Formats: sequence, structure tokens, C-alpha cells
Amino acid sequence: MRGLVYKDFKTVLSQYIVVFGLLALYVGATVFFIKSLGFFASMEPVLMMVTAMLAFGYDEKSGFNAYVRTLPISTAQIVRARYLFALIMIVFTAVLHVGVTLALGTPWAESLESLAFGSSLSLLFAAVMFPVLYSLGSDKSRVVFMFLFFGMLVLGSRGDYIVHLGTAASIGLFAASCVLVCVSSAFSVRLLDRRSFA
Repeated sequence: MRGLVYKDFKTVLSQYIVVFGLLALYVGATVFFIKSLGFFASMEPVLMMVTAMLAFGYDEKSGFNAYVRTLPISTAQIVRARYLFALIMIVFTAVLHVGVTLALGTPWAESLESLAFGSSLSLLFAAVMFPVLYSLGSDKSRVVFMFLFFGMLVLGSRGDYIVHLGTAASIGLFAASCVLVCVSSAFSVRLLDRRSFA
């Protein structure tokens, strides 16, 4: 499973111009222009999902999906590796979030709320999009991604109002997001089992 996660990172790094371009855009826009931690929190799921879609797209175009099914690896391991990759990317964006917090001089109480909010959104984004990707493939899933992306833009425009959920609500949202990711992972295993790759 570690090899599958490593492959996903190599895939993302091969598209470093896209990845680091988006990072520079969102971090720069947040720190120098918008100056809204809520905006960055709402864009964290987009950063995570772009990297995941790059990995999904590579597997489809390279024929890796068909090849990996010939290896002594279960469908559950394949799916869990992809979810683990997404979780690592969520941790990475959380680290970026802390950096943006320091750059903006945001109080720690507010920054922790926004961090929980952004991480929860990323988990929910993955919980929704991964089964869609396993069911429809990366090309057809882009329509769903664009709807969610525009939803994140709308949320980002009002992010500073939404991130102040309070400690209890923030913890509850994060816990619910974790549960949904577990359910989504189990569902994705079933979907991948039903797909055939020529």
C-alpha cells in the first residue's frame, strides 16, 4: 500500500507546475489581497482534490488500473491507499493553513476554528468526490468537481462568517466528516469491485 501512495506522490510531483501554481495563487491571494482566513479554508478542499484527480487521471490514462488488478493487492488496499494519499494532502494543506494564520496574524482561537473548518471541508469533499471518481472516472467526474468548486468559491466569499462555528460545533463537524470518509471508503471499495478495466 505504501508503494501506491508513493506512486500518487510521484504523479503529483510530475505536474508540479500545476500544483505549485495553485498553491502560490491561493496563498498569495489570501495573504496579500483577500486577507481572509475563511477564503483559504474554503479553498483547501480544492487544493486536495486537484492532486487527487491528477492521480486518478494518471491511473486511467496509463492503464495502471488494469495492471494493478493483476497484482496480489486487494481492492480495499487500492482504495485505502488513495484515501491515505488524500489524508496526507489534507495534513499538508493544514500546515499551509497554519503558515497563512501566522502571516495574517490571526488569533489562535480563531485560527483553530478555521483550521477545523477547512480540514472538515476537505474530508467532506473527498467523501463525496471519491465514490464519484471510482464510479464515473476522472473525465466525467469533472462536472461534479466544477459544481463543488463553485460552491467553495461562494463559501469562500462568506468564509469569515462561516468559520466561527464555536469549539463544540467545529469538533462535531470534524468528527462527522471523519465518519463520512470511512463510509465513503467502504462504498468506494464496492464501486471499484464492480468496475472492469480492459
